[in-house]
Amino acid sequence: MLDAAQPAVTAQEGLLASDSADKAVDAAQRAYDDAVPDYAEAVLLLDPVVSASSIPAAVPAETEQWACAL
Repeated sequence: MLDAAQPAVTAQEGLLASDSADKAVDAAQRAYDDAVPDYAEAVLLLDPVVSASSIPAAVPAETEQWACAL
């Protein structure tokens, strides 16, 4: 049986590695700003960032605000 906390820890570790959250939000911003916006791609990229924002210190506050504003 899976421990419910384990996926959250994995998400946190994954986002903290090499500024992944910033990179995901930047890619989502580019998808959103394209001449033909790809909203589905933006949502797919932002979902793990916004979800991980509920984990203390998983996502820097500035990145969380950027992701939520997009």
